[in-house]
Amino acid sequence: MASGHLPKPLIRQLSTAGTLSGAIVRGILFGVGMILARGCASRLLVLSATGNLRALVAGLVVTVASQASLRGVASPWREEIGSWWTISANARDMSHYLHEYGGWLLGLIRWHLAPGWRGSTSQRPGISLVR
Repeated sequence: MASGHLPKPLIRQLSTAGTLSGAIVRGILFGVGMILARGCASRLLVLSATGNLRALVAGLVVTVASQASLRGVASPWREEIGSWWTISANARDMSHYLHEYGGWLLGLIRWHLAPGWRGSTSQRPGISLVR
């Protein structure tokens, strides 16, 4: 983005104001919901395909609750919570903190420091999760 190859106005998430209060409250509710449902929505879908009725009911509750918060009964609450702590579009754009090739540099650092993420089976000395 800093090099101009990807124009910022084309990215909806970076060209509009955001809400930190909404992200915090929704993140907490999402985490609690996943704990109560004993898994994420993808896992519930797979379990319901195997005939697990609990997973099917939990998946339906997740679907109805998300639709209610988007356009239904809970929509005013979502909008109210989202208005508590908003941030401007410029504050959401972190690309101006990076050099033109900062994304490539961060990618190379991540690739070098995490051999497990790139599919390597060898472990570096001193970095062992399983003994």
